[in-house]
Amino acid sequence: MIDKTSPRTNLLCFFVLCFSSLISGQTSILGTITSTDKEPLLGATISISKSPDEKILAYSTSNIKGKFNIKVSSALDSLFVSISHLGYVEWTKYVKNKNVALTVILEESDISLDEVILKFEPIQKEGDTINYAVSSFKDQNDRVIADIIKKLPGIEIRPGGQIFYQGKPIEKYYIDGMDMLEGRYNLANNSLSANSVSKIQVLENHQPIKVLDSLTVTDRASLNIKLKKNITVSGSGRLAVGFPDLLWEAGATPLFFLKKQQFLASYQTNNTGHDLLSEITNFYSIDKNNSLGLVQRNWLTNINPSSPPFAKERWLQNNANLGAVNSLFRIKNDIDLKISFSYFNDFQVKEGTSFTSYYTQNDTINIRESIKSNVNKQNLNSTLILEKNTKKTYLKNAINFKGSWDSFKGNILRDSIVKERLERPYIEFKNNFRSYFTLGKQLLSLQSTIIYNQTSPELFVTPGQFSPQNTSSSAQNIQNLENSGLSIQNSVGFTKSINGINISSDLGFGFSDEKLQSKMSSANINFDESYNNDFNYKRGRLYLNTRISFEKNKWKTRINLPIGYFTLKTNNRIADQQNTGNYFLFEPNLFVSKKMSPYWTATGQYSLNKTFGQISQLHTGFLLTNYRTLSRYNAPIAESTNHNSVLKINFRHPLSAFFTYLSYGVKKSTKNLLYSIAIAEDGKLVNNAFVYDNTTTSNNLELSASKRFSKIRTLINATARYSFSNAIQILNDDLYEIKSKRINIRIGVDSQVADWLSMSFKSNLNRFSSKFLNIEPNWVLTQKHAFQAAFFLTETQELSLSNELYINSEQSNTMNAKSNFLNLKYQFSLPKNKMDFYIKWHNISNEKSYVNYFNSDYLVSQSRYFVRPSQVLFGTKISF
Repeated sequence: MIDKTSPRTNLLCFFVLCFSSLISGQTSILGTITSTDKEPLLGATISISKSPDEKILAYSTSNIKGKFNIKVSSALDSLFVSISHLGYVEWTKYVKNKNVALTVILEESDISLDEVILKFEPIQKEGDTINYAVSSFKDQNDRVIADIIKKLPGIEIRPGGQIFYQGKPIEKYYIDGMDMLEGRYNLANNSLSANSVSKIQVLENHQPIKVLDSLTVTDRASLNIKLKKNITVSGSGRLAVGFPDLLWEAGATPLFFLKKQQFLASYQTNNTGHDLLSEITNFYSIDKNNSLGLVQRNWLTNINPSSPPFAKERWLQNNANLGAVNSLFRIKNDIDLKISFSYFNDFQVKEGTSFTSYYTQNDTINIRESIKSNVNKQNLNSTLILEKNTKKTYLKNAINFKGSWDSFKGNILRDSIVKERLERPYIEFKNNFRSYFTLGKQLLSLQSTIIYNQTSPELFVTPGQFSPQNTSSSAQNIQNLENSGLSIQNSVGFTKSINGINISSDLGFGFSDEKLQSKMSSANINFDESYNNDFNYKRGRLYLNTRISFEKNKWKTRINLPIGYFTLKTNNRIADQQNTGNYFLFEPNLFVSKKMSPYWTATGQYSLNKTFGQISQLHTGFLLTNYRTLSRYNAPIAESTNHNSVLKINFRHPLSAFFTYLSYGVKKSTKNLLYSIAIAEDGKLVNNAFVYDNTTTSNNLELSASKRFSKIRTLINATARYSFSNAIQILNDDLYEIKSKRINIRIGVDSQVADWLSMSFKSNLNRFSSKFLNIEPNWVLTQKHAFQAAFFLTETQELSLSNELYINSEQSNTMNAKSNFLNLKYQFSLPKNKMDFYIKWHNISNEKSYVNYFNSDYLVSQSRYFVRPSQVLFGTKISF
């Protein structure tokens, strides 16, 4: 029989058979790759071959979710699959040559990651810890560990020395895992040699109390300075003299670190403008167990010229001394004894002029002042801490005493000379106890805080600017004040985990009693009782705070559900009046976090709380708070209901050294009182309060990013912030709706351009404007541009040039106010002796003053501050 099938039909069948054969011979191998902690692994390499020694038939890499899908065309019965990733043990397996789905868990490699960090990557992530290798960021110009930290992507050292990670202040600052400094870490940052440190670690989602590590949800980060040796002796010293007049800088800060002991001592002195008080500033969060608000208050102040918004070395006329000792002893069974002591003394001279315009509905009030003041600051702080922190037990008791004895003398020139003198002593005793321990299978907690403080400032103004009505002018205004307070807070609680849900509850009570007595007087006239105060302010609080937290499927949730009974009582002895308020409060707080990938995290937070007026907002008699301001609040107790919401997205990719975040926050406060300001034609101010329900809202949008380019040794960071708010204000009996806006942009570049050159550039732009009714005060724009170049002439010689340009402008002025500070430094080093000899010439162009524009909701102020003249220093320093 003859086959009559056409050639076209035969050709079609041939292609169908070939395609069917191809399809039937193609195998799909897909799967998901995770680490042992169930984190998806991006960039794992998957290869398919006949055997380990044969050529690769197909390969691919895992995506951001750890997933992969490979098509293989082979007639083999089985295929060899190999999966590898840096820092993990290779995974291998033979699979049948058919469609298969794999679930692969890679275990961490036994190879030391420390070696990998030093050899390959300057930044490495291990779980919740990010390691920065110090050697990868250090250059010839770096001496102390602060020089390294400011170069790290994702980390920022802000003016004053506080450290932030991804836009939030760090919770703890450890050196080899121990917190000796308890928040006063500037001393170590500016003294610990960078050569003594192997790496800087960021501990993400860090819970400092070990017994709570798996029982609470946190998004805070801490910093750990990892030393190279178990026994480390480090520190710094400095000695310099200069002119004009006699200038000096001197100091020594030795540090000792052993396995069970740490010690830091420091003495520093200078009259070159370096602010030593920042060295002992405590950057940790305010004590959360001080909810009754017993804090130091500066009731009375003196008028000072507005300080320039840049480094104090450019303008502060000072004569400062600082002594500090910090020590930690691990005495027994993980019990740490911490002792710290510091004393600060500084004589300062501040001189400048100001021109302030207050905008009202009917008029503009102008005040011109020429001010010179002498300031003496004294500060004493001493702390004794006993702490045990293990996985089973936590105990900490801290006893603290602090005192300050500040005094001010000043002359204000207006139509005539007004003299101010202020004495402002303050003392505070505090004991804070906190413990977590197990009783059977239950984790219990005890907390107790006791605070006592006292202040008695006195203000003298000659000639007096205020007099009672229908009396002659006052030869002198004298304001005396005494304020003391006692606060006691105690709580007991438990923590329990049920099926992965952690529940803790605290039952507590608190009580505070504050007293205020004040009297305004004069040598030649009598002030009536409306200028006196004598009353008590008592507050009581009973509360039950329940916290629920859990983690599931990359979600973290923390819910606080506090309920409480709050009672307030004022006793005004002069007016013979008593006021009482009783409140039932529910102040929930919700935190939610979703880890969308190994690099992306989204968080949301909402809180509702109610606050009440402090004693400084309750006095019904007048207080002379400075030479031209009287304040009184003849109104009920202030109440404010506050809503706070924040959404934030974090991205950090340590291997590529890229960190960024975007956040948006909204705050809304509803208040029962509205504060007013009455401005007289001569600039005198009278503050008061009235019953008037009002709402204030504010919005804040912030975007920040930092990226290090390892090949060109360059760090670039940028932050943009936009905020706007709405409020109302009474000004000279007129009610205003105020709308304000602020835009802030910060840019920084730090680059090791070549082995012989490093450069840095920082720019900060800030624009503020406000509008009320049809009156629109001038916007104010401030700019700061700082440039520095360091030329390494040889291995032992360095020449650095820096320039700081400050520009201020406001809408009504066509001329910009500019100040330019040019500085030069030559340094010769002796590496073997770890010594540097230097010559510094600051303010080469001899700028005499700095002009600054400042505005708020209803005023614009132009101030001129007299800065430090051109000066030269010859010195030596050692960093060991």
